[in-house]
Amino acid sequence: MAGKIESSKIALRYSGSWTSYIYIFTLLVFLSGCVNQQYGNFADNVSPEQKKVELKKRLERRYNDAPTHFLLAQLYHADRSWDDAEFYYNNSLRFDPVYRPAQAGMVKLFVDRGDTLKAQHYFENYLNQVGDIPSKIVELGREFQEQGLDTYAMTCFNKGLTIAPKSAEVHKSLGYFYLSKNNKDKAREHFETSFNIDSTQKDVARELGFLGVPIVYEGIPPVTEENK
Repeated sequence: MAGKIESSKIALRYSGSWTSYIYIFTLLVFLSGCVNQQYGNFADNVSPEQKKVELKKRLERRYNDAPTHFLLAQLYHADRSWDDAEFYYNNSLRFDPVYRPAQAGMVKLFVDRGDTLKAQHYFENYLNQVGDIPSKIVELGREFQEQGLDTYAMTCFNKGLTIAPKSAEVHKSLGYFYLSKNNKDKAREHFETSFNIDSTQKDVARELGFLGVPIVYEGIPPVTEENK
């Protein structure tokens, strides 16, 4: 059946050229890099203290910039300067109460300080804040994963799965989570489920291809070593 996985094969419902997709994807990566350069990337020879000075200068120009406060919090967090880190995390969330990176960073701060009860309290508040919206739950889970808080990330993903078991986005996020843990069987399982729900996901199709699931285009023979 087109668009579904049967006998480990995927039939895609689109047959357009991948050239346009690759161009758009590359452009998005480039633009993303520009944003990262603006907010967080520094030359390799810039010390953490120099970064702090530069970020504070940015705040002099625009104090209500939540990402800059977050980056400062991360630098103080890395120094184990707990009070300063908490100050900047709080500032980030004051200017953007739903800034997910700062939420995850705040929870990690309390975990690293050994205050697991406070970490759990903040986590539950943030999880309740996103409500029953799968996309927001997944967004929060990804930030916890980014911070290395896998238990909290999985709690988010599992909540999303409970609320929306047929959400392509939730299954895709679980696929990437397990892929990051090199659990290819579980990653493949969730990517396949995600693709069966929404077969227009080119990123999922690509990951399945890397995981050894053949991609079959509608009306076009599958790519093999012989007919590349």
